[in-house]
Amino acid sequence: MITLPEECRTWSNPGGWGRQRWSVNSVKDCLDGAGLRDRHQFDFYVQGSFANNTHTGPESDIDVVVALQECWASNIGALPKKDRDQYDEVTERAEYDLAQFKNDVDDVLRPEYFRRWGDKCLKLKEYNDPFLLPIDVLVCVEYRHYKFFHDLSDQDYIPGVCFVIPNAGMVVNFPKLHLLRGNVKDRRVGGNYKPVIRIAKNAYRWAVEQNLLPAGSAAGYFIECLLFNVPDEHFSSNHWLSFRACFERLRYETAALSGFECQHGMGNLFGDGPEQWRKESAVGLVDCMVEMRCRW
Repeated sequence: MITLPEECRTWSNPGGWGRQRWSVNSVKDCLDGAGLRDRHQFDFYVQGSFANNTHTGPESDIDVVVALQECWASNIGALPKKDRDQYDEVTERAEYDLAQFKNDVDDVLRPEYFRRWGDKCLKLKEYNDPFLLPIDVLVCVEYRHYKFFHDLSDQDYIPGVCFVIPNAGMVVNFPKLHLLRGNVKDRRVGGNYKPVIRIAKNAYRWAVEQNLLPAGSAAGYFIECLLFNVPDEHFSSNHWLSFRACFERLRYETAALSGFECQHGMGNLFGDGPEQWRKESAVGLVDCMVEMRCRW
């Protein structure tokens, strides 16, 4: 039996938002103040744990999306020929692309931030204001998962984002749909879904500190998607009982993990893709969580 620390009683509580909101607005104001929005159409929003209210404290990552909308990637090739032909007839190749947009965003932010490009994001740290927190900025293009395309005035698609990771290729994700479906599930179970996610994230971090699990084996996004697949009846107002019930259910259903979806519902949680999880890591997490017991 693993005995948890006393502070685990607060693990279901959300972290603060003050410095995080200030930090996000600082980036937005910088982009808007430079007139970039006057020249180009793009979307700016927070994704990840802060957007989903599953952050666990000030050490949680702040993730911002800056998505170019005047060009996009899509699944148009998967649609019937008449849809593809109509799409080709009424759309044209964009003159401004993601590479140019990334350069422009970088140029705007350079005077205000220490910057470093990672594989996915532009990592920012403010020069002169210690109150502002580091932020990861995903500079990307809009992705359109078309259901049909009959004309510009008669089309339907699910919006997402698209970006490229070196040596891994194009990555598609759906952060707004992820947020929407998580909020719907949380409301459906009386607001008892997200507290369990926060407990699980804190428990994972503590397990890593105790050398019970390897660092980097369970990103917060993966933990959230894993718990999304647990049936609603396992979430109750007693968050610790819910935590135990969820992971006991997951251990019982280990063989079914391969069929789990991401929270956005647009792809599989497990696989070899850059935005997918290794099943072996999930099984290790589930086993460790089941062994955890509180002192009381």
